[in-house]
Amino acid sequence: MRLLRPPLRFWTLITVAALILAFAVSMLAYQLAADGTPKQELIKIYVQAMFAALFGGVLVTFLNVRRDEDQREIAREAAVREIVEEMHTVHRKLKMVKRRLRSQMAPPPDKLGGMRALPFTVPAEAFEKAMDELLAAQIEAEQIRDSVRARDDLISPRRIERVYVALDYAARYAHDVYQTFEDCAVRQSEKRYEIDERCGGLIDFLGRLAWDKEATSPYATEMTRLYRILKDESATIDARYGALDQILDLRRRSEGKPRYRIVATECIALAAADLQRTVRRERWRTAARNVLRAPAEVPAQATR
Repeated sequence: MRLLRPPLRFWTLITVAALILAFAVSMLAYQLAADGTPKQELIKIYVQAMFAALFGGVLVTFLNVRRDEDQREIAREAAVREIVEEMHTVHRKLKMVKRRLRSQMAPPPDKLGGMRALPFTVPAEAFEKAMDELLAAQIEAEQIRDSVRARDDLISPRRIERVYVALDYAARYAHDVYQTFEDCAVRQSEKRYEIDERCGGLIDFLGRLAWDKEATSPYATEMTRLYRILKDESATIDARYGALDQILDLRRRSEGKPRYRIVATECIALAAADLQRTVRRERWRTAARNVLRAPAEVPAQATR
């Protein structure tokens, strides 16, 4: 309960203490005025009025603090929603870059939805524009990643670190893809760019690169198992983060292994889902209204 967490915890304890003290003093005043003499009646009235004013002041202060806390909570939830929307925007931008490049690729695939044989080419103007958009999306992803780490007023430190790790994978993946172009690994011929086996990042970004050339290799088998957990929305958030941690550890132990687009996509989805959990809560006012509304709706439904 938020009433037992700072800053409301202090005022909750003060209010409870004031209530107990007011009750104790009232009982004492009644005991003092047991014989009903005028002097003792005045003492009783004075003591009761004094502690009623004290308790009333504490209660008003508590309600004001509670109202301010509600306003901060609303602002916090709005800020978290804004970060989540920024994540979705980055994901949409990356998807747009991929689909635009795919639409310009030649030669066509052997079959609908299939892979193109290497090398394939993309018109120079479309390719350079897509790389500019990819760079912008990468910078935006890095900004979101860094801003999450700085917003300890919004989410817990534990959640900050694991969201940061997920966004870092996505941002670094976009960096790896752009670096293929930046390092001139993409050959330019006349008015087209040619993408061949040297352009591993772009091949993965535009296609469906397998984990490993040998599908039965231990690395590929483990990556497949971990990826299934990472993308499983029915799994717990902790289990999905655990799979991501193992993917990162597997990559560290397997030198030369790249990052993958489908993993980066799931990292963005996982980070967004984790942050959305912080704003998925029902206020007690809504619950109270539903309870009060339910009895009135039952007879109406029964008469239909």
